[in-house]
Amino acid sequence: MSGTERRVSATEARVRFGELLDGVRARHDVVFVERAGKEVAVVVSVEDWEAACAGRSDKWARADAMLAELHERLRAEGAIERLKDFDVEEAIRVGRDDRDEERYGRVR
Repeated sequence: MSGTERRVSATEARVRFGELLDGVRARHDVVFVERAGKEVAVVVSVEDWEAACAGRSDKWARADAMLAELHERLRAEGAIERLKDFDVEEAIRVGRDDRDEERYGRVR
């Protein structure tokens, strides 16, 4: 994306829609459309939209692969079996109690 970023009112977008589309297509402009001073829509080229979506998909695919790898390592090391009875709520409570004691002295 190398075009300019700008904001227009919904009325201006309606009146100048063809011109906005020309800028989005030719220069890869990004146009934020506002109504009552709040952004309600964005006009971008299909090419830029697809590139943005592909980037998100790649990030999620990498994250999924990393999680799968971590899960496999934990399974191979037996960590999943050891953690199956782990009490998350108790660990959180103990952590909060320790934090409160550090901050405020003996609370309970």
